[in-house]
Amino acid sequence: MRKYYVTHYKDYPVFRPEEGGYYVSGTEMIDSEKFSTLKEARKFLNEVEKNDDMKKIGLNCYAIHSKYIGDDEYIKIEKKQGHDIRGIQPYE
Repeated sequence: MRKYYVTHYKDYPVFRPEEGGYYVSGTEMIDSEKFSTLKEARKFLNEVEKNDDMKKIGLNCYAIHSKYIGDDEYIKIEKKQGHDIRGIQPYE
């Protein structure tokens, strides 16, 4: 039996001082809910989209985009929980 997850991700800015300094974004998982069918997951995702100010950017993905690096957030349906986590460690 296949499981589906509706996962909420948020980007965060990381400053890299190399080459004069620049920002990159890392991604952390905020919340995730498990569903047994894709239909249930899409229904939940559509309800979230109606309540928030999110725009559809793919078949199973909604996002709030910002013009600033590390200030985006998105919600998507995925088969593996936490698939989009990109942990960029701060420079030390």
